[in-house]
This record gives sequence, C-alpha cells and structure tokens, in this order.
Amino acid sequence: MEQVKPQPRSGMGRVGISTLVLLAVQLGIVVILKKSGATASTESAAAAITAAGILAIGALNASRSAYPRWAFWTMTVIMAGGVLLTPLSSGGSDHWDLSSRGDLWMLPWYLVTLATMPPARRGVCAGYGRRVGWFLVGSSVLLVILMRMDTWVRMFASVTVSPGGAI
Repeated sequence: MEQVKPQPRSGMGRVGISTLVLLAVQLGIVVILKKSGATASTESAAAAITAAGILAIGALNASRSAYPRWAFWTMTVIMAGGVLLTPLSSGGSDHWDLSSRGDLWMLPWYLVTLATMPPARRGVCAGYGRRVGWFLVGSSVLLVILMRMDTWVRMFASVTVSPGGAI
C-alpha cells in the first residue's frame, strides 16, 4: 500500500524556486512570442521551453513531494509531452494563438501547485492506498486530453459553413 509522506517545512524553499522557474519560463515565452510572432518555429520553441520548465519543476520537487516518486515523475513526463504536442495538434498558428497557449502556463502551474500542497486525508484524492499514484497519472492524462480537446473544439468552431451547407 502506498502512503503519502508528510511534506517537510524545508520544502518551502523549493516552492519559491519552482515559482521562479515558472515565472522565468513564462517570461521567456512572452519574449519569444511577442518579438517574433506566432510561427511554427516560435510555437515549437515556446513549447520546448515550457516542457523544459515542467521537467525542471518536476526535478526540484520529486524528492520532496508527498506523492510516490514514480507517479510524480510519470505525471511530469506526461505533462511535458503534452506541451510538446501543442504546436502539432493546433492545426496552425491562428488556432494556437486562440487556445493552446493556455497549456504553456496551466501545466507548469498545476505541477507547482500539486507538488506543494498537502494531499487530502479523505476522499478520491486521499493520500493513501493503491490509488494515490494512479490518481496523479490519471489526472495528468485527463488534463492533457482536456487541453487538446479545447484546442480542437476551437479549431472546428472557427470553420465557417457556407449558406449551401458545405464547409
């Protein structure tokens, strides 16, 4: 049975460092996208910077997280991979501008928040039992799928239908 470990108070320094990494990643993305605009190369660069930030935040917090390490690392890799898919799944820079940029702040922020909050004592998010590791993995998969679905819905919603009914 897996059990969540209590988070030591010395982990608060890692919260600050993780937040600084998150802010540095966001600043880097803004500089790239504002200076060069949304092109295939800047989209890929922004996604790569975000993925590197997610992996850095994961590395900072894996040993201090209250959750099992295997699950925390799996969640981190899934989220970094999901961000790398952002430019590929958006269907072009116009759609990426509208919706996929949310991934670039949401997933690193989610990781910082989850890594630093104590787990619940009861309920589906409880930090004990066999399900705790799988809950982390499942939540990261669900979050990445939801981000992709948002991108696809916005893409398809922007398709105009002619009066004759043809797309």
